[in-house]
Amino acid sequence: MTRRPSSSPSNSPSSGPPKRALAAAVAALCCASIACHATDADGWHAAPREFLGEDRVQRLTSAETAAAWRVDGGFDAPRDGRALMSGFPVLGEGPALTPAQRARLLGLVQDADSYLFDVAKACIFSPGVAVRFDGPAGPLDVLLCFSCDEWAFALPTADGERESWVVEDCDPARAELRAMARAWFPDDPAFR
Repeated sequence: MTRRPSSSPSNSPSSGPPKRALAAAVAALCCASIACHATDADGWHAAPREFLGEDRVQRLTSAETAAAWRVDGGFDAPRDGRALMSGFPVLGEGPALTPAQRARLLGLVQDADSYLFDVAKACIFSPGVAVRFDGPAGPLDVLLCFSCDEWAFALPTADGERESWVVEDCDPARAELRAMARAWFPDDPAFR
């Protein structure tokens, strides 16, 4: 006796529990993706907020000023009594950021699409630009390394050293960050 597959709707591959389970899984993935890119009332995506931690988030969002600096990012760079930004010798003072520039940089920091959280690189972090945010919650330095396309968020000490920092890839924001550096340091050949 030969058995033929039933053509009843309950056994059809296009309906029934397996299809509903697949649809539920797809819906859950879509919701998770949307939730990852949803912003809170302060404009923060969940992933950058979690990565930075509340102390750094408060320092960035409460900042009343921000200024750009050129730094020597080599870990063995001679200090020669120079001022330090989170442990890196200062090469030169740049401009105070305009409110629009500060808001744009903060917008990149808040946006999950500015980061590559699941990437590890073998390069040595060597920042060339530091932006000091300062306000009631305290200072925070955003250090930009264009050779690795990474940024660090450092809590500076009063003497210019670094209390702690977190570093992450910022490849998706590279073009915009370099354009900002060019605007802050228009005569610097490193940013032409």
